[in-house]
Amino acid sequence: MEANGYLIEPFAYLNGANLEGANLEGANLEGAKLMFANLTGANFTGANLSGAQLDLACFLNANFSGAKLAGAIISGVSNLAGIKLSHADLSHAYLSYNYLSDANLEGANLKGAILLNTHLEGANLSGANLEGAKLMSAYLTGANLSGANLSGANLTGANLARANLTNANLENIERDWGLEGTISDRTLERIMEIEEAEPNWGKTILVDANLTGATMPDGTVHD
Repeated sequence: MEANGYLIEPFAYLNGANLEGANLEGANLEGAKLMFANLTGANFTGANLSGAQLDLACFLNANFSGAKLAGAIISGVSNLAGIKLSHADLSHAYLSYNYLSDANLEGANLKGAILLNTHLEGANLSGANLEGAKLMSAYLTGANLSGANLSGANLTGANLARANLTNANLENIERDWGLEGTISDRTLERIMEIEEAEPNWGKTILVDANLTGATMPDGTVHD
């Protein structure tokens, strides 16, 4: 398979390649090197990029819906505007220090993914699987995490102010809750109750977060 004059195959060396607008639906690029590549507007729907290295690539308006990116490395990327990652497999992917604000990650599999300091403000993570994900110091302000599975995730230092956590699973998370700012009396009461039993809370921010129906760290369901 070829696209824009480049051979598309597993473990391909495509660093710096210009794949702007390329149709790579269902392509097999497992283990490929795509550092600094221009992927603007490219279609990777259902493509296999497991273990691919995509540092510093340009993802502007690229479509990775349903793509396999398990174990992929995507870091230091500044242009991810308009990227589509709904139902993509990003399990155990390295996504730290990226700007994924307002990105569509609905139903994505982020199990065990590493998202240190990643910007996810306003991102759609509804129904996403974030089990065991590393979200330390991540920016999730206003993110939609309704129905998301965050069990066992590390949210130490993360900012979830105004996030929607309706029906989310927060069991067994690693956290450090901070109670600064406005938070409902019931939410504060529930967190205080858990804090008495588990004192290692303190800095994860939940200001004005919607926790309706969320499964709390102690297994109770927030009303």
